[in-house]
Amino acid sequence: MTNAGAMKLLKAARTVQEWAVAETFQKVVLKAANGRLEVASLTRNGEYHADALTRFLNAAAFLGLAAREATGQYSVAVNAPKYRRDSADALFWLLNSGLANLLSTGSMHLKTISASSGFEPDMYSAAVGAELLSEKGDHVSLSPDLIEVLSPESRTYMGLWVKNYERVMSKIFSPKGLSGAIRDGRTQWPAIFGAEVSNPFLLTKVYPGIFNDLMEGMHQANITDDEKLAAQVDKTGVWNVLDIGGASGAWATALADSSSQIEDIQIYDLRDGMPLYQAIYKRFAASKTRPIRWVDGNFFEGDRLDRLAGLPEDKTFDLVSLGWIIHDWTDEQAVQILKRAAGHLHKNGRLLLLESIMDDDRLGRVTLADLTMLVQTGGRERTIGDYSALLSKAGLKLKKVINTPTRRQIIETVHG
Repeated sequence: MTNAGAMKLLKAARTVQEWAVAETFQKVVLKAANGRLEVASLTRNGEYHADALTRFLNAAAFLGLAAREATGQYSVAVNAPKYRRDSADALFWLLNSGLANLLSTGSMHLKTISASSGFEPDMYSAAVGAELLSEKGDHVSLSPDLIEVLSPESRTYMGLWVKNYERVMSKIFSPKGLSGAIRDGRTQWPAIFGAEVSNPFLLTKVYPGIFNDLMEGMHQANITDDEKLAAQVDKTGVWNVLDIGGASGAWATALADSSSQIEDIQIYDLRDGMPLYQAIYKRFAASKTRPIRWVDGNFFEGDRLDRLAGLPEDKTFDLVSLGWIIHDWTDEQAVQILKRAAGHLHKNGRLLLLESIMDDDRLGRVTLADLTMLVQTGGRERTIGDYSALLSKAGLKLKKVINTPTRRQIIETVHG
């Protein structure tokens, strides 16, 4: 998601998160703090979860709402910026009204647009202000860099991603979701979507329509980035690959297309999602023949703590990958996954983690993603030091970190 159009959509959609943090900071945290942002005081009576509150305040500091002192204490920022969600709402309107689809094939006269049943002047103005729409005389068009990502026939179409950002993200990453998360330190799926949905991976059973759109949207949104990531990986000596949690195979496809020597790529994922994952893969695989197959299993199940259930115990791979998987889970759960993954790594093989890495001070751009993990899965984003510690507990060691032109870095590891 690193081309100009994709980044513009992300910037607009992310105003929902920025606004939600600002609202929660002003109406919940500051109200409880009486103007003094002392984590110890706020958590003393158990009303707030210390780790979750600290992570929230780091995000508030990143947004300029708070300041973190050298002592580790926080204070209210002077002249803090104001945050609105107009750009996100304009983006959602653009998709829901059908205007994005119409404009993906060319410009339209403003009179035609304004006469349509779904036209909203305020949303239209916000879309122009966010540079989602471009005006030229009396005609209106999509911003040129959005045509590819908002054209339904494009392989990198992000319309489904945007719609699910509205249906899912804007609801769980909300003042209600954030307030709940900093109080109990847990995922807010049950509070927002019902007790039967304890995590997003259960959507396939409870809300299959949302889950289907979510997975297809994520596949298309990640195609370009996965291709860039695959280009950064050294495939020397790599004949077979295990991609854990690989879903519909966007990353596996990118790997296969980047190396003719790879003979076998297995995607390890939950059985319930298999029919959907394979259907999405076939839709975007075109006519290419790739050595990709799926194995169903659950990385928290099985009799052995050093093997994945569903795979032969003696099966090893030259390359094992986990893309945006470890950040979904707590430290304890992450170590469990890594131990089982390491059990299928050839003695000279490499295990790759594709993750967004937090700055050591935990105040950089990944703080919002960290809150996303908190409210969605109860997981977290981590520094490279955090990852090194997890790897050590799992019998692995860090070899190197590869910076990439995407939002993720490649953490390359080997047996310890």
